[in-house]
Amino acid sequence: MISFSEYCEIDDVTRSAVTQARAKLAPGSFVKLNDILIKEFYTDNLVRTFCGLIVLAIDGTTLDLPLNSPEIVKKYGYASNQTNTKVPKARASYLYDVMNGIILDAIISPYCTSERDMAIQHFEKLRTLLGVKFLERILVIFDRGYPSAALIIYLRKHNIKFLMRCNTKFMREVDDAVARGKKDVVINFSVNRTGAAKAELKELFPDLDMNEKVTMRVLVINLQTDEREILLTSLLDKEQYPHKIFLELYFKRWGVEVNYRFHKCQLEIENFSGKSCVAIEQEFHATILAANARGLLALEAEDEMVDRKKSLPEVVQNKYVYKINKNISMERLKNEFVAVLLDPEANIEEFCLNVKKTMKRNLVPIRPHRTFKRLLKHQHRRYHMNRR
Repeated sequence: MISFSEYCEIDDVTRSAVTQARAKLAPGSFVKLNDILIKEFYTDNLVRTFCGLIVLAIDGTTLDLPLNSPEIVKKYGYASNQTNTKVPKARASYLYDVMNGIILDAIISPYCTSERDMAIQHFEKLRTLLGVKFLERILVIFDRGYPSAALIIYLRKHNIKFLMRCNTKFMREVDDAVARGKKDVVINFSVNRTGAAKAELKELFPDLDMNEKVTMRVLVINLQTDEREILLTSLLDKEQYPHKIFLELYFKRWGVEVNYRFHKCQLEIENFSGKSCVAIEQEFHATILAANARGLLALEAEDEMVDRKKSLPEVVQNKYVYKINKNISMERLKNEFVAVLLDPEANIEEFCLNVKKTMKRNLVPIRPHRTFKRLLKHQHRRYHMNRR
């Protein structure tokens, strides 16, 4: 609190005063500020794409919530084990731009919420915020937990391009294609085969013809580990989107996993300072806003570094490509960001320039083709030293 008071140039305040003031701050204010950032970025800037598509990844996670709070347990629920120990938890979902490092939408919901339902919430939010045309520009990557006939139909109906990994026995038509040794084939399935999801589809699309056929492409990718990935996609044009691009394309989904690790280990998004639902939602959405502000400034700083590198003679080029150190840039941003938001006379341009200077001075090399076996020596350590 002392640090906060110094940055904002206000008198020191007590813990009680902070608690009472926080209770009056709506968590939705952070959501609206983030919506302004998202709308401005995607409507007034050149964004990084893959084959002309804005590549998004969607994934869910669970968040540990503070103990001994009946209010939190009542709203978000809990996980339990064989000893009947109840641990308050929430379920979160991010819609993450893997090429630009921006979270377009983040949801925190009760622990029992379906990730597929949260995915549809993301798309409904995007349709309202950025419009129907934007949905046609994106490609969304899903992990193995998402494939369902109902979700695929929803995506096709809204012209949302997708790439999702599925398991065997997900759908008879897919298994038949794989069993015939097909590596790249277009299949059809009937809407009538959605089973229990028919009622939900009828609610979403009242005029839906249950005999309608849905088309998608099945791809089989052989990995270096001798494993096999089965991918489903709406990118049907084999000339524009050849089979060889999908290994690299699906691997980009890993960006949302890395982003979750950054939020949990470095930003400590689960290290809540309050025991009310309002406090939980405030800190969750404030973290998303601060991370996006850092991401937008990092994009600008990276573009400026690329332009500068082009102007240098070849003899002074670096051996590696460098990226911005997330931890240091976030530390530089977080306190001053609050002060700038609270000061109507603050010089935003000067603030952005100073943060970008810090980013450019703190870089880490990207060493290509490095792979490491996933080995957690101390699984009980949530905030591991290697991630600082």
